[in-house]
Amino acid sequence: MPKREQLSLSVIDRVNRQARDAFAYREYRPVTVPLVVCEDEGLALFVQSVNDADDWGCPQGGIEMRESVGSALVRGLRRKISIGPQHFSISAYLGEEDLVAEDARTGVRGFALGDRCFFFAITCTRPDAVVINPSEFSAARWVHPDDFSRVMATTRPAKREMLLRHLRLLS
Repeated sequence: MPKREQLSLSVIDRVNRQARDAFAYREYRPVTVPLVVCEDEGLALFVQSVNDADDWGCPQGGIEMRESVGSALVRGLRRKISIGPQHFSISAYLGEEDLVAEDARTGVRGFALGDRCFFFAITCTRPDAVVINPSEFSAARWVHPDDFSRVMATTRPAKREMLLRHLRLLS
């Protein structure tokens, strides 16, 4: 069950260790999943995959070998939605969960089972600064918590339920 934790050095150290372990075992690819919330309105950012119009979710990005989770989070936010550290703060760590791949095969990066997702609550101070990367996403929208399930209605059920479990920790 996911739980909200305030960031501390021990939490950061533990998460970095878990990401390194994921590389060692080569089962689940470690990825950061920033749950981006608009500071004033409490709306969460959802993005639509450029490869699958039915796939709505939160931006996520892989953690590179020997990269800290924090560095991967900052790099991913900049690359995926064009916001830098001046436009957001990390408000909490929301836990990790494994998302099993739809088909059982080793991916191009060498991970056999799917993604190990590390969730973070991100407060965006400048939602107008968000610009999606068109090679990754075809659309973005700020969504009220009452509409999370509706927006992700066509998203793969395992992914949708995992995201909803963690999104509930934002309020």
